[in-house]
Amino acid sequence: MNKCIKKLFLMASIGLILTGASCFGMWDGTKKFLHANTLNVFNINITPNAIQSDITKYDKLFSEDPESFWDQHGKDLPFYLRAQYIKKIVNKCNEQASRTIVFDQHGSWRANIFDVVFRGIVSSIRQIETLKKQQWYIKSKINLFDFLNIDEQYRQGTITANHIKEYNDEILKTCLAYPSFETTRIRKLFADVLKKQHDEHKKGNCGLVHGRHPGWEYLADIYKYSYNLTQPLDKQIGNDYTFLRFGNSNIDDSNASDPFIWTNAALFGNAGNPSSCTAAFVLDGNDYSGKQAQLRLSPKSFFKQFNLLPYYVKYAVEFKELERKHKQSNILLTGNILLFSIQQKDLHRIRNVFGRIPLTESFKTGTVKNISEYVLDMDKDYALDPYNGPRIYSFNAADPEKFKEYEIARDQLFAKIRADIEADKKQQAGQL
Repeated sequence: MNKCIKKLFLMASIGLILTGASCFGMWDGTKKFLHANTLNVFNINITPNAIQSDITKYDKLFSEDPESFWDQHGKDLPFYLRAQYIKKIVNKCNEQASRTIVFDQHGSWRANIFDVVFRGIVSSIRQIETLKKQQWYIKSKINLFDFLNIDEQYRQGTITANHIKEYNDEILKTCLAYPSFETTRIRKLFADVLKKQHDEHKKGNCGLVHGRHPGWEYLADIYKYSYNLTQPLDKQIGNDYTFLRFGNSNIDDSNASDPFIWTNAALFGNAGNPSSCTAAFVLDGNDYSGKQAQLRLSPKSFFKQFNLLPYYVKYAVEFKELERKHKQSNILLTGNILLFSIQQKDLHRIRNVFGRIPLTESFKTGTVKNISEYVLDMDKDYALDPYNGPRIYSFNAADPEKFKEYEIARDQLFAKIRADIEADKKQQAGQL
């Protein structure tokens, strides 16, 4: 019995070592190890010559037809080659598919023992299924407009509509790497933004988009409501503006050294390049800041900035509960989309990068290169001006009922704070 257990343990250990080694690109070293140590597990001899023969055989089959390799030969692959060929399939068919499994929040390769070995089987299945799904959608000529259930009136005229027509397959490859893309709420999110872009276009405005971590939506919302506590009724900020920065702070969701914000003119612009694609940031629930910048901001810091700190202290517990409700509304952990409505007279303020088509030209023609970005400077007299700057609309994929609970709790909390402020003002006036 003990011998049997030892053999089982030995076999499992060898499998983990070989799987990890192949994924880490250390196959040559592994072959040297095998050459010096012919494996004898349950009387099965695995010799270096047999391994080399298998590699030659499957390399030839893979080169002949990589697309159907897994369907035809996956079940026959020896255990010591499975991880190596799964990685080959992913890299050959679609480099983006691996992002959902082995890329961290900054888009860099994350090859650690836990991911490669202990998650190996689950990850492999998910990667293969993602590839199959992407290939099926593209081979079936699925139209992204149909996928998002977009009415005919919204399928033409805008930069996004024309971009989808030209880069439909590339967009599907990029977005289907994220499981959340097929959920009803994510489809509705993208559909809502696409429709808003169309509506703004009819007004003569250009709708730029920007994706960011969902935590910024909560901070911007609380900041706006805190700001409104200090303003008269005719200066209240409504739903047509979202704060990008908070007071004199230069903290935002972009790179700390950038005095501007990156945007796409097309909703799915930069498909195939996740580090510059609004849709990818939203599906990944991330942004350039990596969430770290958010740690330096809080409702408490906002109330302190507006000389209202005693009111935060009084309702600190309720603010914690409010934040919890906001997080619970976003069970998909997807990001927040900002839509910047830029009037034609202000298009010159938007700078194009990488030598692509200027936004003024793209807006006139309704076309844009896939790999292109536009930057909006963080000017106090424009982007950061809540009254005279662009209208900035916020969109999310939150659960409607749970998000409504958050909004009700927020409105009730700030109503109590406003009542306290008014009561204190009357008390102070009576003492004068």
